[in-house]
Amino acid sequence: MLKFENIAFNNIRSILILSIFIGIIATIIFDLYSIILNFTFNIHDPINMNLLGRWIGYLIKGDMIFHNIPQLIPIKYELALGWISHYLTGILVSLFFLIALKFSKKSHSNLAIFSISILFGWFLMIVPFTVMMPVMGGGYFASSTPNPEFIRWLVFFSHSIFGLGLFVGYKICKRLQ
Repeated sequence: MLKFENIAFNNIRSILILSIFIGIIATIIFDLYSIILNFTFNIHDPINMNLLGRWIGYLIKGDMIFHNIPQLIPIKYELALGWISHYLTGILVSLFFLIALKFSKKSHSNLAIFSISILFGWFLMIVPFTVMMPVMGGGYFASSTPNPEFIRWLVFFSHSIFGLGLFVGYKICKRLQ
């Protein structure tokens, strides 16, 4: 049985299993939020899975391209590659989240875990602002988009939701033990 408060870092298998479950739950919550925004307010998520997959595909081929991904020739299975990359990123982040929980000096109260999870979501905003948006043609911090301030707020709320997803995933997994 997996114990969350006493995660044994000598048992890599249990850490990876927890990371997979928590990462998938957090990413699903993130994606559900995007779907709700789309259907309720017609707000489209700035993540384009085709472009993400295209970029990852070119990186796998060894082409270190960091600009104008939309202008590149589409690759086979880029949408699938984008979605797989999206969920693998969520799983990797959840691994670092578990490590942060393990080594945090705070108690593992709900408030402490919630705070760490939200801070993780906020910290992750650096990735879309400094990597994803520039390579997708949106500029640093969405500066080349038609409405940069709106996109910045959208990223803030989306990553807050991902942080909430980390917390929910953690609580679900803990409850199942």
